[in-house]
Amino acid sequence: MEIITFGKGERIKRCAAVIAQGKSLGRYGRLILLPIPTTKDKKYITNTTVQLCEVTELVTKNTLVAGYEIPAKMSEEIALRGGEVYDAGQDEKFLLENAAISAHGIVGYILSELTKDISELNIGVVGYGRIGEALVRGLLFFGAGVRVYTARESVAISLCENGISARVGLGGDDFSALDVIINTSPSHTIDSEMLEGPLSHLKVIDVASGNAVPSGDNVVRLMAIPERMYPETAGRTYARYISERMGCIL
Repeated sequence: MEIITFGKGERIKRCAAVIAQGKSLGRYGRLILLPIPTTKDKKYITNTTVQLCEVTELVTKNTLVAGYEIPAKMSEEIALRGGEVYDAGQDEKFLLENAAISAHGIVGYILSELTKDISELNIGVVGYGRIGEALVRGLLFFGAGVRVYTARESVAISLCENGISARVGLGGDDFSALDVIINTSPSHTIDSEMLEGPLSHLKVIDVASGNAVPSGDNVVRLMAIPERMYPETAGRTYARYISERMGCIL
């Protein structure tokens, strides 16, 4: 059994360790483990100087390459060499569980860092994708007041019908009743004028946009929560879904 790991961070280390404890790699003789995300520029493995082509050169028949959002060109080259790909970025079950871990991290931050009990907070959630949906469930469980901002009218209507305050878009809303606003959307929805104006009194927690939300004294960035906050859990989760793809018994 051969496991080759690329990338840095505790998640990938924990993932490799868990898989190494398994009784079998199924029909695969070699597993190449890549980080989440696998690449940011489609040339190098994330946070390394290793080029993607250096990884594909290691692929032989019965090799499984596991990663996240693996570029199509790289996947094609792996297939030509007789290998196979497991892309966690295409696995809806993994994505939902990873989103739940991120949501737990956001709630954990609020519980530990804010000066009010969460049940006394009114929180706006921007975006209602996988993370946003999991986050809203967690916030409601702890008794927070929640208002969802979504780009999808159908989602807003459905939430309102289920008793959750929701509206389409951020423009023109009165944010004075909110204590915190959490951005789970990768798109540019919060700009510097909003931070200097209607959102200036809020704690702004950005978990998804990269640099789309401008920096500010009231802005906290919580990026890559599974890796940074819960690497052991995140590593076991990654390992479990890879092992399912391999038919590996952990």
